[in-house]
Amino acid sequence: MKKHIPNLLTLCNALCGAMAVAMAAAELFHCAVGLIAIAAVLDFLDGFAARMLKAFSPIGKDLDSLADLLSFGIAPAFMLFMVLQPYVGWTALSVMVLVVASVYRLAKFNNDPRQTSTFIGLPTPANAMFWIGMVMFLKNNSQWLTLGYMPYLVIGIAVLFSYLLVSEIPMLSLKKRNVWIYALLVISVALISVFGMLGFSLAIFLYILLSLALCKHIYE
Repeated sequence: MKKHIPNLLTLCNALCGAMAVAMAAAELFHCAVGLIAIAAVLDFLDGFAARMLKAFSPIGKDLDSLADLLSFGIAPAFMLFMVLQPYVGWTALSVMVLVVASVYRLAKFNNDPRQTSTFIGLPTPANAMFWIGMVMFLKNNSQWLTLGYMPYLVIGIAVLFSYLLVSEIPMLSLKKRNVWIYALLVISVALISVFGMLGFSLAIFLYILLSLALCKHIYE
C-alpha cells in the first residue's frame, strides 16, 4: 500500500490542475489560483514521499510529468488566455506556446541525467507561480490591458518564458541548498507579503535573475 502513496499524491496534483482549468473557464480565478497552489504542494509531497518510502517507479515518473503539465503548463496558460482574450481576441491563443514548451521541458527533464541536483531551464512550477501572480494582477488592474501595447507585451513575456522553459540555462534548485537559496526564500516571502499575488511573479523574476547571475557556478 505504501508504494502507491506517491502516485496517489501525484494524481491529486493532476485533479487540482484539471479543476483549475475548469475554474478558469468559469472565470473563478481565485479558485484556480488556489488549486494550482495546492498542486504545487502536492508536487513537493509526492517526491518527498517517494524518497521517504523508496517508492520510485517508471509509471510514477511519467505520472508526475503528466500532472505537472496539467497543473503548471495548461492551467496557467489557459488562465492567461482567458484574461487576454477580451482585449486581443484569438491572438491570445499565442500564449499556448507555454504549453508546448512545458511539454518539451518535462520530457527533457525525465531523460536528462544532469538535472539531479539542479535544473536546466525554467522549472514548470516556477513558470506557473509567475503566471498566477501576473494573471491576478492583470485581473485586478484591468486598466493596464486597455493600453494598446500591454496585452502584446504580456504575450511577448509568455514567449520569453517559453524559451526559458526549454533553454540550456542552469537554474537554482531547492535540492542544492546554499546561501543564495535561503536568501531567495526570505526575499520571496517579503515580496509576497508586500505585493500580494504580484509578489509571486516578482519572486520568480528574482529567481531567474539570480540563476542567470550564478549560472557559471551552479554546478560547482
